[in-house]
Amino acid sequence: MITSEKDIRQIIDWFDERKVLFYQLGWIYLKNDHDMEEVFHQTIINVYDEIHKFKDTQYFDAWLTSIFIHHCRELSTNNQLQVSKDGLLNTLHDLEDTYKDPIVLTYICELSLEEAAYILKTPIETVKSRLLHGLQLLSRKIDSESCKVYEEKCIDYIARTLNRSEKVEFEIHLHTCENCQKKLSTFQEVIFTLKSELDALEIPTNIIKKVNHQVIETVTKKSMIKKKRIKLSVIVTSLLTLLIITGIATNTFSNIYYSWVDWRQQEDPLLRAYYKNGIGERLNMEVVSNGVKVKVKTAIADEFQTVIYYEIEDLNDENQYMIGFEGVKIKEDEQILNHVSNPEIVQNDGQKVYKGKMSIEPTLSKTGTIEFYLSKLQKVNQQSQPGGQIDYFEGKWNFKIPFTKHPSTVHKVDKETLVDGTPIKFKKLTIAPTVTMLQYDYEGYREGSYIMQDIGIDSIETKGKKAKAEMFAWNLESINYGNVNKLNTTRAFETLYFDDPTLLNVHFDSIKRFVIGEKKVTIDVSKDFPQSFIYQGSIISINEITIGNPTKIVMEYELGENRSFENIQFQFKTEIRGEPLSMSITSSEGVYLDKTGEKYDGTEYIELKQPRYYKTKETIELSNDYSDEHVVPKQLEIFFYSTTKYIDEREEIVLD
Repeated sequence: MITSEKDIRQIIDWFDERKVLFYQLGWIYLKNDHDMEEVFHQTIINVYDEIHKFKDTQYFDAWLTSIFIHHCRELSTNNQLQVSKDGLLNTLHDLEDTYKDPIVLTYICELSLEEAAYILKTPIETVKSRLLHGLQLLSRKIDSESCKVYEEKCIDYIARTLNRSEKVEFEIHLHTCENCQKKLSTFQEVIFTLKSELDALEIPTNIIKKVNHQVIETVTKKSMIKKKRIKLSVIVTSLLTLLIITGIATNTFSNIYYSWVDWRQQEDPLLRAYYKNGIGERLNMEVVSNGVKVKVKTAIADEFQTVIYYEIEDLNDENQYMIGFEGVKIKEDEQILNHVSNPEIVQNDGQKVYKGKMSIEPTLSKTGTIEFYLSKLQKVNQQSQPGGQIDYFEGKWNFKIPFTKHPSTVHKVDKETLVDGTPIKFKKLTIAPTVTMLQYDYEGYREGSYIMQDIGIDSIETKGKKAKAEMFAWNLESINYGNVNKLNTTRAFETLYFDDPTLLNVHFDSIKRFVIGEKKVTIDVSKDFPQSFIYQGSIISINEITIGNPTKIVMEYELGENRSFENIQFQFKTEIRGEPLSMSITSSEGVYLDKTGEKYDGTEYIELKQPRYYKTKETIELSNDYSDEHVVPKQLEIFFYSTTKYIDEREEIVLD
């Protein structure tokens, strides 16, 4: 009895479920069913032989795809291709592999840029550059009149990898740049056309069935020759199950963010509520290394995050430590992920034992164990400010932390209102053990007036209890800028899990907008500097221009009481119409102002409530990557300016 036959059928079934995608992929390289069957056969055998060596489950799908493409290339090189009808697929087929492969992986296989880079063994930036050039070749539109810096962002925009501020900046630019609008539209049309032509292919439903017998026969012969059993059932099954469950390489724990809190009481009230209601258990696991004790008190898990409560004590009474950016590794179900971001640091008032909590993204399983490894602790310096020197203490603190994921309570909401004249619609309130999530839509763009950046909510309140907005919950929150006329937003607040709210009061405290304020200013490099002008109640000065390639420009912004903008969106132009300029900011200075107008420097940002950042000085470099000629700016063109308006509006929501 050959047990490997069972294992190979697992792989065959996997490809059978995805035969449409892989057939379409193969058609880009091959042009007949006979070659296609051979590629499926070789790929399945290749996977069967190598799968026991493959451990990186995050890139399982990418690994399979790379094997399939490898065999497609071999056959397309060895065999004469049949001529297909004219179309974009034919143009794609004729592209150099350098540009064809990134397009196939990203837009046909719909892999992430990271996965494409993994397959191509190329840096992500190189992949994006080749995607850009490949799309230009397919569209047959390579023009020099383009905004190079924004042109490159088209790729990130299509891939949805821009962060919130970058997305806003890019969409603002689109409103003002017809060339970038056309380029983005052309790229999207190329991708759509490719997919449409592939969808129109007649895909034989029995292609895997034809391969099946040949594959089984090959495996049987290989097994008899080797005279040993290849026991891959567990490996294949676990990989394929993981693939189905996680939707192919989800980024579970892909971002870890930390928040540290100073508990001045014997026990945190929320922690007591967890214990009282049977959520989490008292673990109190302790490990001592190099004279420092780390205690894991408990872990609270839900669909949004898993929060680990901990204490750290220096047994030598010399220093105070917390879990910081470095030396953290988390492992669940053999997956190791250790990305760290978004710190919140609160002074600890000199207490001997540092008490804190650490939040990671949700676990894969409903119940299980987190393997938690610490090799470094961050020193808490009472005198230093955030952003200063960070000192670490090394040791070895390892834990196996049990967890149980607890369900959320979901309230559907259908409430519309106006906030400072802006239409807003509440849609859903989700209350989890560790956080409360409020989902709502609001108007994102008012033609000729402004583009909305954000509507600030200070807190939500029920039955006299106020749940503050979570300051450092960016990994939980989201704003979808796919349609600037309606922004879909999800905001995080402290949990109301034990309050059973029936009525919710939402407190709005600010509105951030990009206001249209166009102005063109002539620059004469033959005259003395500074060259100044007035904009929105402030004097803007061009203090210095050093001509070259790049050209260096120093600008200064007066911070007077009549200044109505925080920052401006602008570009420089030269005498050459449409000259492709790259603009980068090499240094910047500014101050934070609180609600009352009091000034603070950047190190005090965390302590501020509703801070506004006013840029006061910056150094800019302009370059032309397509020419060695000097860049001589002739005009400064301002499009928008950002501003914050403080409000105090409340809205009542009745929950179901």
